[in-house]
Amino acid sequence: TDTFVGGRINLSALSLMAVYNVSKADDSKAKALTVGAEYALGATTLKAGWGRVKVDDVQAARVFGAGAFYALSKRTTVYVEGAHKKFADDSGNTYGVGVAHSF
Repeated sequence: TDTFVGGRINLSALSLMAVYNVSKADDSKAKALTVGAEYALGATTLKAGWGRVKVDDVQAARVFGAGAFYALSKRTTVYVEGAHKKFADDSGNTYGVGVAHSF
């Protein structure tokens, strides 16, 4: 079974988001919590987020990410993002740069 609760509030240029999810399968239970924020500065939007996952009350993963998005037009955006992921016995960084276009 899955239980999912999430929300978003917009405070002028600032948006805050949060999600909590519990998944149960047989004798195992996973809990995920994520929070995020977006701040709009004209054509630029700054984003940041944090999340964690626990499986059977043991910390399985944590992640923190941030990025900047710049709208070239109504349908085209360029972006740069980075994230740090930490697992029980490992960690790593992820980076991204790109262009997104909506058709």
